[in-house]
Amino acid sequence: MASLILLILALNFYFLKNAIALDNYQLFLSAPHANDPLREYLQEMRNYMPPKHRAFVVAVEQRSRLRDFVQRKMRQFPELKDLYNDCLLLIEQFRTKHLEFAARYIHQQTAEAHNDTSIGTGDTPFMKYLKKHRDETSQHLLS
Repeated sequence: MASLILLILALNFYFLKNAIALDNYQLFLSAPHANDPLREYLQEMRNYMPPKHRAFVVAVEQRSRLRDFVQRKMRQFPELKDLYNDCLLLIEQFRTKHLEFAARYIHQQTAEAHNDTSIGTGDTPFMKYLKKHRDETSQHLLS
């Protein structure tokens, strides 16, 4: 039983660290997600980060003005807009692939095991939130 608990904790950490890393990229791009329980969960998980890591994430969140900078300079340097949008599109593509993996390996497998397929890591309705976060990413594209 102890090894099962350790495995569950390790898997939670693995998925959490990937989610936090991806959200850090979005924070750097000044493209945050709207408030929802998954965002709140990710913010709560900052409490478990090493203090310097947590301080870095908070600093990026509070100080990044990249989107504003690109918007101010994109007439002078049109390629900035394209580069910024390319970054967001890459994150969106990653989120789409992550969503596909979640559907295939988590949602489908738990359904076969007769588990509740609507609840994932951190007791979140992961499919709903993964889709929402993917869709929100493209809403930050500059036109």
